Amino acid sequence: MKAFDNKAHYYKKFEKALHGKFMTHITMHGAWVNLIFRVNIIIIVLLAASLSMMIIYRFSINPILVGMILNNVQGLFGQILGIMFCFGGYQGQKAKIQQCLNLLEIPQEQEKIEKKESWPKRGTVTFDNVHLRYRPKTDLVLKGLNFEIQGGQKVGVVGRTGAGKSTMSLALTRIIELETGSISIDGVDIAEVPINKLRSKITIIPQDPTMFTGSLRMNIDPCKKSSDEEIISLLKKAGLDSLISQKEKKEGEEQTFGLNYQVEENGKNLSSGEKQLICICRAILRKNKVIILDEATANIDLNTEQKIQALIKEEFAECTVITIAHRLQTIIESDQILMLSEGTVQEFGSPEELMQDRDSRFNQLIADLKNNNH
Repeated sequence: MKAFDNKAHYYKKFEKALHGKFMTHITMHGAWVNLIFRVNIIIIVLLAASLSMMIIYRFSINPILVGMILNNVQGLFGQILGIMFCFGGYQGQKAKIQQCLNLLEIPQEQEKIEKKESWPKRGTVTFDNVHLRYRPKTDLVLKGLNFEIQGGQKVGVVGRTGAGKSTMSLALTRIIELETGSISIDGVDIAEVPINKLRSKITIIPQDPTMFTGSLRMNIDPCKKSSDEEIISLLKKAGLDSLISQKEKKEGEEQTFGLNYQVEENGKNLSSGEKQLICICRAILRKNKVIILDEATANIDLNTEQKIQALIKEEFAECTVITIAHRLQTIIESDQILMLSEGTVQEFGSPEELMQDRDSRFNQLIADLKNNNH
């Protein structure tokens, strides 16, 4: 906030939130005062009616009955408030049940026919006239995407914020179902593939790495499908051998942690680069044909990014890699560049072809980058 001199904006934002909180409290207090006032009016009316009847029939009514009536009328205040509270609680619980019932009415993800275990073999991804919106009656986010990524190609996806880059990964994993159009992998429409099967065949490496409390081995291979030797070899390639070579004193002797190195909650004892490299190793061990890097190197330094890029280039050589990135250096060596604009394909081609076209938007971005470096 200080660096961009944007304190005034956040002051206004804070004041607006504080105003909303105070208005809620004032409304609740006003409703409470109004309820007490109305209950008191009811009690006064009942008390006045009781006293009037007692005065009229003062010679024929039993004094004991008079005292009992007055005592009960005065006690009605607490009883009426109790009834109101119970009614309010009932309405609140009823609203929660209604919300649960509304959830049951949401269309469920449909399971389809199981595909062959060997699918996909090449990792060719095809978007055919894909239209997508997040919720009904909202604007389309993807508006007729048409492109094909050949198996084994490395594709860099660029575009402004809101262009639809991350939405592509949501569509590819069916987090959000398509409005119209289709997405296929190796000629198989993903809408016909069971959800669990589809998502197990696509690896997504997000910007914020996910770490679990437990051993290093559990974080890299939670399904226990790889051997210790394979994991250790991969960690050494990633430059993480320092983690497994750390030692501890146990019974007077120094012992190496190895794969039993304990990762704290959210990876607090690891740097951002180490956490991202562990996620890359986890993705490598899954051995999927389709890999999505969703701005995975946005929060790390250039040296670690170069290390990650070298590891990806070596280990994912035969995989289809879709890289969503902010920095052009991350995707400049890709086989193809996909530039999105407002949910549509603005440009799609190799970096060499786009840089030769003077009117290309990608060429303009490269020129701006060179000017900024100078």
